[in-house]
Amino acid sequence: SFCDKCLTAVHSRKAFVKHRLVDPLTRTLPKTPKCPDHGEEKLSLYCVSDETIVCPRCTETSEGRHYAHPVVELPEMYQEMKDILRTSVENLAWRITDYEKGIQLLQAMYQLVCENASRHKSSLFVELDTLISTLQKKKQVLGDTIDRERNEKL
Repeated sequence: SFCDKCLTAVHSRKAFVKHRLVDPLTRTLPKTPKCPDHGEEKLSLYCVSDETIVCPRCTETSEGRHYAHPVVELPEMYQEMKDILRTSVENLAWRITDYEKGIQLLQAMYQLVCENASRHKSSLFVELDTLISTLQKKKQVLGDTIDRERNEKL
């Protein structure tokens, strides 16, 4: 929750005008989660088989759902998963950099293709205009030749 001063400062901004304020939650989550099957037992282990956190009692007896499953201490698994996530994020950052370079290269190639197409189009139009002019001159010459020969025969 905000004090009145902060509330006014933050929610008076344009981006927050349509936000609906709600009362703060009064229920807080426990600092250490407890096992749903064993009441007050703290969840302190990670079951590798089921990929979930469990309490020691879940693994101790044959009645436990995670009996004889491989488990590791929760902080150890937390660190391992954190390291895996960090590596994944770093790899993604490298891939993003590679993709951005690829996009820049494609944009440069696109620009070059557009420039070449424009240049070829202009060149084609000049050649077509020259060809049309030549054909019109030939048409005139042939028309004049036909008229002259017709007049000579008459």
